Amino acid sequence: MNNGQPANIYDPAQYQLLISYLRSMILAGQSSTIVWTGMKYKFQNNQLWLSNGRTITIETEAWKSSFPTSYPSWENIGIIVNTNPEKEFQGVYNNPPTSFLSGVICEI
Repeated sequence: MNNGQPANIYDPAQYQLLISYLRSMILAGQSSTIVWTGMKYKFQNNQLWLSNGRTITIETEAWKSSFPTSYPSWENIGIIVNTNPEKEFQGVYNNPPTSFLSGVICEI
């Protein structure tokens, strides 16, 4: 049995691979998918945290427009991907833990 856990985004190359994979998994008739990652965002110090507690920097272009937001409870990181790669409304974003997303992307 594999012990997967919510995934992190470690670098720009992996982000691009993840976006391509998620785009290929969008269900027929749907225009996008939104999934949780294992990462957290702390607006107080503008830090992005991997699930192992290490901080990282993510390229500005990866963030969905108007994100990250500065709501204290919006620590969880999700990714929204559209079928159309040219759409502006996609990328990494922080959101509250009560948000309803399509699922979670995991790593082993």
